[in-house]
Amino acid sequence: LKSSSITKIMNKLKCFLFILLTIFMISCKDINVNKIEKDVNFDKVLKDCNFTYDSGYFITADYGCIFNPKGENNFGNMIVYLIPKKQIIITDENIENENKRVNNLSIENYKNEFNIYVYLTESQYLNYNKNGDPIYYHKASYTEKLYTYEQKNNWLLLDSLNILNSKSNEKEQEWRDGFITKLITISNKENTVETTNNISEKWLGTYHLTINENSKDWRDTQELKLEISKNSIKYSVEGYQIDQRYILTGLNLNNNLKLKFHSALENTESGVLEKTKDFGEISFDDKNYNWVCPYNDISFMDGKKQIYILKKMQN
Repeated sequence: LKSSSITKIMNKLKCFLFILLTIFMISCKDINVNKIEKDVNFDKVLKDCNFTYDSGYFITADYGCIFNPKGENNFGNMIVYLIPKKQIIITDENIENENKRVNNLSIENYKNEFNIYVYLTESQYLNYNKNGDPIYYHKASYTEKLYTYEQKNNWLLLDSLNILNSKSNEKEQEWRDGFITKLITISNKENTVETTNNISEKWLGTYHLTINENSKDWRDTQELKLEISKNSIKYSVEGYQIDQRYILTGLNLNNNLKLKFHSALENTESGVLEKTKDFGEISFDDKNYNWVCPYNDISFMDGKKQIYILKKMQN
């Protein structure tokens, strides 16, 4: 090849590389995160979402808050996580009622009760067709942003992720899951109520008790569980029109375990607490775990004093 031809090829190659570099720099351009975005307000969209409970948090059902250019959500595709600020206990029995309760909350209650996180793919990155099925889908490359609610109706941009092709979709889910898992772990630690006062390890474990097990009227039967860990003591009882879940305090007392009421979980207080907050003492006679409990006596035995034999579950 002549030198002039080689020079032309080299110039074209440099031009091509420059274009590639420019495209790369644009696609990887950093978004200024950790800043309040004044023009962003998701308040109305929250009431347009449908939440369901997952492992420790509530999340928008199915595909999230659906984008609608003429509706409340004209931002884009939104996936919203509600992470409780205080510890909650949700079982299979009450999950449906809890989902209904959360979906009927006001905007202010959402903000007071939960830490709110919004993953947003803006409308410019969506192919929208109101008559399509689905009505929209993500473009080949797009950016997803993560917001959280701050005080005074401000929304903080926490992070963002650039998706350059379909192979990056797995990274997108890993990015979401990793962040939420970290938040749940931190939240659980913050919401752990340490009420055990360094009690003896011999008391640690899960105990079960069926109250009025032999009653002819099934409505008198109550299933009680006592969970004692290094950090907390949880009392729960379920039965006919009964759902009580408390945090108790524990104290070593003359080789026994002394229990008292500390706090209720999810507004499950019983009126009996106005009469007594004494959950008695547990003793161990090398065979049985014997529980004398004034609270149980008043609640379930018409005030008659009883000795309750706890069954300690094997790990």
